[in-house]
Amino acid sequence: MKSLQREIKENHIIFCVSLVLIICINLFLSMQFMRRYSDYMSNYRKINKVEIAFNDSRKFFHLYNKEREDSAYELYDNSLSRISELLESIGRDVSGDRQSRMMLRIVSQMMDHRTEVIEGYVSPGSLEKEHGIDYIEELDLLIESNLNLLTTSYLDYVTASYEETVKTQGFSLILINLLLALGDISILFLNRYLFDKIFESVKKLRDAASEIGKRNFEGEDVPDDKYEEIHVVVNAFNGMKHTIRDMIEEINRNFEMKDKLSAQMLENEKQKRRLAESKMKELQLQINPHFLFNTLSLVIRSIQLEENKTAVMLIKAISKILRSSIETHALAIPLDEEIELLESYLYIQRVHCKDRIALVLDVRKSYMEEDVLVPPLIIQPLVENSISHGLMNVTENGKVSIAITEKPDFIEVKVSDNGCGLSQETLDDLKAHRTGKRIGLLNVLERLQLLYHREDVMNITTGDTGTEIAIYFFKNNDGSAEISKS
Repeated sequence: MKSLQREIKENHIIFCVSLVLIICINLFLSMQFMRRYSDYMSNYRKINKVEIAFNDSRKFFHLYNKEREDSAYELYDNSLSRISELLESIGRDVSGDRQSRMMLRIVSQMMDHRTEVIEGYVSPGSLEKEHGIDYIEELDLLIESNLNLLTTSYLDYVTASYEETVKTQGFSLILINLLLALGDISILFLNRYLFDKIFESVKKLRDAASEIGKRNFEGEDVPDDKYEEIHVVVNAFNGMKHTIRDMIEEINRNFEMKDKLSAQMLENEKQKRRLAESKMKELQLQINPHFLFNTLSLVIRSIQLEENKTAVMLIKAISKILRSSIETHALAIPLDEEIELLESYLYIQRVHCKDRIALVLDVRKSYMEEDVLVPPLIIQPLVENSISHGLMNVTENGKVSIAITEKPDFIEVKVSDNGCGLSQETLDDLKAHRTGKRIGLLNVLERLQLLYHREDVMNITTGDTGTEIAIYFFKNNDGSAEISKS
């Protein structure tokens, strides 16, 4: 079974890794380009330094020829050494260009010849000079001209190499960016496919919930899904539908049985207990289909807004509530489990109401020392009553507070709101156990009375400024606990 959340996360990781890899390759190519360009400029500067050193050697030689000072000759000799070093270094750097190599070889040979001529000219033992100063100056002009040709040749080589490098790198960048774009498009289509699958599954759930809301329990089951999160909801939903259908059939059979039983048989304690449990199951199954429909609509909206985390949390919350409704066959569950179901319900309502209504839950922890059993999903209808009726017309600053407090003999749960309050007609319907507009309140009242076999299980305080409903979970179901209304 695949996990939808994990698959979406893996797609995002693949996208991020691809993006980082492409950026690194672009940086590497750019650094390689800059390094080659820097090498070209360094070689060009070396050729310029040869020209400068050659001009220095000419200047120092003429100075020596004029003044015959050893210091001038020493400077001339140093400039020759500098020229030799630069020519040797340039020879390694221009090995890639045939024309530059040829011009460098010509310049080197002419420099060697010039050195020999000058040494013969300044030699003290030579009375007759083979070449005079005019020949040396003419040779200097030829060397200077060939140095210029070397510079021109190397610049042509650099320009051609630069253009080729730019062209190659441009092609590489286009290819890399094209691969990145194709990868992004592939991930986009994959995510779109996932969202379409989720939307399709949730739409089927919504349609099935709509049919249940119309009291049609004979429709086909919602098809299973390969993703774990959707699989849990689909199985829970199908199981809920089958259970409700079976329970309705059982309740109908029980009602038929009840009509056939005589007044004398109804006095039998065993039969009373059976009918009470049947009634408890009937009341326990009265889950508002509109709440389920609205929750699935919230999931669809979250998916459409790409709020994947909210959608997953909503699915988990409604799954927990549906699973409890379907799998819990006991008439009472531990209070800890009831609070967990209440927190799931409050999360769904917070997403639904947003900033319109604040939902506050205050739980005291001392009761955890004892195993207090309560009817399942017993607090939820009170909160739903405050939201759907008391605060129905509130657009802002609405508030519902749920306080769970331990008393010596019972647990007190107070649900209060700052809404419009209950009408006298509603209070009269509750006292007379008539089914009016507030079915949820009557459901809670009857379930508590059936469980504890006593009447003082609920207290309602209402007015123009809001309503406070208190219910009581008794630790010892022997009727001895007394409730203070203070």
